[in-house]
Amino acid sequence: KYTMVIHGGAGTMSRNKSTEAQLKAYHDGLRAALQAGYSILQDGGEAMDAAVATVSALEGTEAPLY
Repeated sequence: KYTMVIHGGAGTMSRNKSTEAQLKAYHDGLRAALQAGYSILQDGGEAMDAAVATVSALEGTEAPLY
């Protein structure tokens, strides 16, 4: 068994000032990042590799997550 947790940010994004499209892009990006790491763990990979894949997915997201 394993658990992955990511922090979605602490800063300037405001739910009240964000459009539905912005919120969807934000959540889709977080979900994709978790999936990247989860896939590695599910295939028997190492936790460090899963963490690197998760962060890389966040950094490589085409749409900004803010």
